[in-house]
Amino acid sequence: MKIKNIFVFAALLVGLSFSLQAQIKIGYANIDYILAKMPETQSMQSNLQTYEKQLTSFLEKKETYYRQKLQELSQWAQTQGITSQEDPRLATKAEELGLKKLAEELQKEAAAAEDKLAKRQVDLMTPITEKLEAKIKEVAKAQGYDYILNQTDSGGVSIVLYGPEDRNLTKAIMTALNIPIPAELQDGK
Repeated sequence: MKIKNIFVFAALLVGLSFSLQAQIKIGYANIDYILAKMPETQSMQSNLQTYEKQLTSFLEKKETYYRQKLQELSQWAQTQGITSQEDPRLATKAEELGLKKLAEELQKEAAAAEDKLAKRQVDLMTPITEKLEAKIKEVAKAQGYDYILNQTDSGGVSIVLYGPEDRNLTKAIMTALNIPIPAELQDGK
């Protein structure tokens, strides 16, 4: 009797899950594509490139100074007749010139510049992704979707391998963001 009750209960659960699944509406969109077409993203990229040039310019100046000091050490070594890297006079002169400290500073500043650039990218990208997320939710609610999946991941690998074209919300989200639909998407792609 217990086995029969368990069987009936399991059948009810399976039937209930099928009826619940029929009520869930899932769509998908190519979020990376939309992000790339957003004017804010293009502006952010330009801003980021300008900032990167500023950071690079500072590092290049420091590197040029470091290379000058290396050249100075090399010239001094030639005038002293030093031919071996093992000569203790070379290490002493390098220390005098502060080459080790300069090299360490250059490495630290290069790492700091990378961190600053990454932080700037996050700071600039956050309001853009928040705006996109808000529009995705707006379109999803307006069209009755429970879930919106990203069609591809950031590496370009497809997450949605197949989906009906009428569930592709890429164009609807672009329209909600006032982004013109490119010709490549006009044909239903």
